[in-house]
Amino acid sequence: MSARTASAVAATPRGGGAEISRPNTAVEDPRAVVRGADLASETRPLGFVGDTALALFAPTECRLSHLAPRDTVPVMSDDQTQSIDTGPARERLFAMLDRLGIETTTHSHAPVFTVEENRAARGALPGAHCKSLFLRDKKGVEWLVVALEQRALDMKALASVIGAARLSFGSARRLGERLGVVPGAVSPLALINDEGKEVRVVLDAEVMAAEFVNFHPLTNDKTTAIAPEGLSRFIAASGHDAQVIDLAPATREPDS
Repeated sequence: MSARTASAVAATPRGGGAEISRPNTAVEDPRAVVRGADLASETRPLGFVGDTALALFAPTECRLSHLAPRDTVPVMSDDQTQSIDTGPARERLFAMLDRLGIETTTHSHAPVFTVEENRAARGALPGAHCKSLFLRDKKGVEWLVVALEQRALDMKALASVIGAARLSFGSARRLGERLGVVPGAVSPLALINDEGKEVRVVLDAEVMAAEFVNFHPLTNDKTTAIAPEGLSRFIAASGHDAQVIDLAPATREPDS
């Protein structure tokens, strides 16, 4: 019996001229998914078991005119993040670094998407390794926060430290539109794609105290080492003002 069409099963004695009665449609099934719907049913015999006839009460009409707004389901999207061809932007990036006289060293490795994968892929590359968070506050301001990869940040405390409204992660769509990269490839080097100079930049003071810092050059299968002084010059040349802030007060205590 189909669970989609059957609403009840009734048994009647088998015999000549036996009638299968109609159900009482005034009784509302409390398990019904649709509330307030007018339901009219009819019956038809399914067959016999011994001397008993089985009947199916099958709904023939279901009007949803009384469906309450709270019962509606919001439209959801399961579209996958679109891939982005970062080749042209990478050419512009390294041409700009050369033009500014900023020295870099780039290493290739397997694509990485998490800090743990990055650690495994890069091996013993020297310098400070960082994570870059693309965030958006409740006022709509977009932020790029660059911190040491091992620093666990508390979002509420971070908002207070950097002077932002309540923070949340920016969507993959916004990230692609603003910085031209996909999740897993976020870095301050992607500021070259922020032509509207919309993103506010925060650099962890400990990052800027390192001899070298490492970032993805718009793609997550490469890592570029650059001196903090060179990073500052690149960010300024891209038209952004970076705040160097001690993010220690925004660090979340490890779970005990």
